[in-house]
Amino acid sequence: MRFPVLLSRLGLVAGVVFGAAGLHGQDSPLVCQVASAALQVRGEGRAERVGDITITCQGGTPGQVGRTNLILFLNRPITNTVANDTLRDVSVAVDQGTGLRQSAVRAVLQGATSLTFNGLDFTVPASRTLQFRVSGVRVDVSGQSQQVLATLSFSGTNALTLNQSAVPVAQPVTGLYVTGALGQIVCVLSRFPDSMTFAGAMAEPTYFFTARATEGFETSFAAREPGADQGTRIVVRYSGFPAEARLAALDLVVGSTGAVSTSAGEFGGTVSAGQYQTGALLLARVVNTDANGAGGVVVTQLGQPALGALREVPLSNGSGMAVYEVMDANAFTRESAQIPTFLDLRRLATEGTPFASAKVNLGPLSGSTAVPRFADVTPGSDCGVVRDCNASYFPQLFVDPANGVTATAAADAGAQVQYVRVLNEGGGLLAWTARVDYQGGPTGWLRLDRTNGINNATIRLDFLASQVTGPGTYRAAVVIEGGQGSKSVPVTFTVTPRAVPVGPAVTSVVHAATYEEYLVPGGLAMLLGARLGGLNGTMVTVGGVVARLVFGSAEQVNFEVPAALAGRESAELVVAVNGVSSAVRTVRLRDVLPGIFAGGVLNEQGTPDAVKIGGLVRVLFTGVPSGGLETVRVTVHDWEGLTPVTAAMVPGVIGVSYADVVVPVGMPAMTSNLVVCASASSQTGSPVVCSLPAKISMVE
Repeated sequence: MRFPVLLSRLGLVAGVVFGAAGLHGQDSPLVCQVASAALQVRGEGRAERVGDITITCQGGTPGQVGRTNLILFLNRPITNTVANDTLRDVSVAVDQGTGLRQSAVRAVLQGATSLTFNGLDFTVPASRTLQFRVSGVRVDVSGQSQQVLATLSFSGTNALTLNQSAVPVAQPVTGLYVTGALGQIVCVLSRFPDSMTFAGAMAEPTYFFTARATEGFETSFAAREPGADQGTRIVVRYSGFPAEARLAALDLVVGSTGAVSTSAGEFGGTVSAGQYQTGALLLARVVNTDANGAGGVVVTQLGQPALGALREVPLSNGSGMAVYEVMDANAFTRESAQIPTFLDLRRLATEGTPFASAKVNLGPLSGSTAVPRFADVTPGSDCGVVRDCNASYFPQLFVDPANGVTATAAADAGAQVQYVRVLNEGGGLLAWTARVDYQGGPTGWLRLDRTNGINNATIRLDFLASQVTGPGTYRAAVVIEGGQGSKSVPVTFTVTPRAVPVGPAVTSVVHAATYEEYLVPGGLAMLLGARLGGLNGTMVTVGGVVARLVFGSAEQVNFEVPAALAGRESAELVVAVNGVSSAVRTVRLRDVLPGIFAGGVLNEQGTPDAVKIGGLVRVLFTGVPSGGLETVRVTVHDWEGLTPVTAAMVPGVIGVSYADVVVPVGMPAMTSNLVVCASASSQTGSPVVCSLPAKISMVE
């Protein structure tokens, strides 16, 4: 009979057979099929157990013996614990007609993704059906969503050919969802109850915040399984608490399938420490774990813990963790557990300020070598799983405007301002954060005046044209996260070309000697700006009176303040250059304000050097109208009220006055101060105003 016909009569696929080398000479071939149940595994897992792989071979001759090597390749790293060069808990069982029996051959890790069972002996039973089953393989699926595939092959003297080489053995699925006031925990005064019980804390009342942890699928929360170091753990990590703060958490937490679940009421329902029933989700605290939540002692090993008992969470520098292990669970129902944490804080620096946070993960975390272990990822919200996202006890984030914010500015413009409102339209406290996500191009052009808050607030948006590369349209989004989700507000910033300036611009008008923003009629003033034109074609008008110009350039004009403005407190100033006027600027006026010019204390040689005692000193100043020159008095060191030999306007110099004073004999040789004082007029009652001091050096 031809070989393909034989296979057809056996009901097998042509060409898929055991290699015949090494078998009894005329023994008929064995044909093998591979099967596996692809288990759901936790997508955060770093050591998840995949489904068992079964290889069923039929045919051959009863009593036929052989030896082979079974090689297994996976598309994920194998993460079983390695002990004495073999993989712990990975086994192969062989059914040779009397049921599956564990083989003594151990799995050896060949590479990151492959293992082998070397030297598997077998005997074909009378039923001519031989079966191998591989169990206990663990892989790292964190960060992946594709199926885990296993590819098998045989080698050795009895090389076996399989009817298929790859089978799915696992499907990663999110294992944990979380909801609770975890992003920012609000600062309040609170104290532990004397009894350190749940009932005492609720009666005190002690401030608490709750994390609700929910399975991603029905078997995500599992008690300890064969080959595992512990049951699934839930790690709550706290950070940012002040040194005075203390935290406490329950020893036992009853999940949603309990007779009564543990609840502090934050998610509605009955407030209770919980009532457990066999087969329901039950979490127990683990104390003295390492920083990854591994190891330690489950409180049930320390005695019989009471439901409702509180145990303090050790904190160091405001950080700590509470670790829970799954002791029991219902494998046919998706379960959740509410984990309240209680706060003791007797001293409070700032009321209502977010100052701390908590994060919930499956554990232990991947810094550990424990089995199972999990990646440190941020879980999504479970309200969609529990179907209570719109419940009144949850804060509800609302942002206005939701449809976007726009601003337009010239390239040389200052900051443009817009606003976004954040509102809590639900219950509880909405702790929110805000950030800017730029959509390509330059960054830094959008500045938020605040990036976090509690409940309702207004965020100011500053648009900074100076931070972009030039005219164009720039886009970003203000992302606000809080409550059960986030909102993204589109932002568009249009920057136009720089405006071409036209005509004179005034930036400041000051007293020419003191640089104060007070001008004195009859005194000298200094005007600074741009495109001022110099002396030719420039006209300065103050209070409707044309001023006499002393000096002019494109950036500065010195002018005499018209004496006709005496007695006024302010006046409007306009600069015109070749008929083009500046914007109107209001200047403030004073009747008298003496100011000594820099370098304006001169000796008899007319230089700003030392002055001889007994000789004349000339002081150049402005800010005293001509009618007040006769009231000028000078103070040198502690000689007050010296009457000038002469006090007058400097001939041929507009707006500048001088006073010549004899330095009194008997004055010590030294460097001291000189001050000019005067009134606006000689009339009785006119107030006396003194200048700031100028330096004078006196020598014998």
